[in-house]
Amino acid sequence: MDKRKLAIAYFIRYLALFFIIILAIFKRTRFAYSYLYQCTQTYSKLFLLKGNITVINIRQAELEDLAAVVSMFEQYRHFYQCENNTVLATDFIKARMEQQESIIFIAETGKQNKEIAGFVQLYPLFTSTGMKKLWLLNDLFVDESYRKQGIAEKLIEAAKSLAQQTSARGLMLETSAKNLPAQALYEKVGFIKSPSFYYTLDL
Repeated sequence: MDKRKLAIAYFIRYLALFFIIILAIFKRTRFAYSYLYQCTQTYSKLFLLKGNITVINIRQAELEDLAAVVSMFEQYRHFYQCENNTVLATDFIKARMEQQESIIFIAETGKQNKEIAGFVQLYPLFTSTGMKKLWLLNDLFVDESYRKQGIAEKLIEAAKSLAQQTSARGLMLETSAKNLPAQALYEKVGFIKSPSFYYTLDL
């Protein structure tokens, strides 16, 4: 790490703290100095990591991506403590693609040997009260080695664009009550926690 770059990054951070104190003295809103601090934290982080952040391309998955998508899908299922079964997973994802029963977006690295860093899978639903299509954001996963680079947010943006392009009412999802990082992410990008109750019936 270049000492000059490190010094500039810390200067930006301490400058932010200085302005936070000034704003607090003049009794500005908590949002104002919180926002300023977040911005400067982001800029200093980007400055320090410049040249090391992976370039990501978001696109819809195709059958040619099946093996890579299944590998990521199995990692996602493993996170939820499901037993791995590559054969069934391959059949499942292939069927969803061929029958157009789901839309899968993948985050692809810009490296020469391209890798899939994450994916999101959406299932089409309908709302009777709204009389429109509704997309269920069922699966969202980013490989651990590519996290904290905004990839999950980019995948959600692709999901939002799909909903807009299909004139859908919006997106819905569910996540574990214990998955606090996921909850924070969803609320950060605009999702609102529903007061409704959800019931399941396994057969």
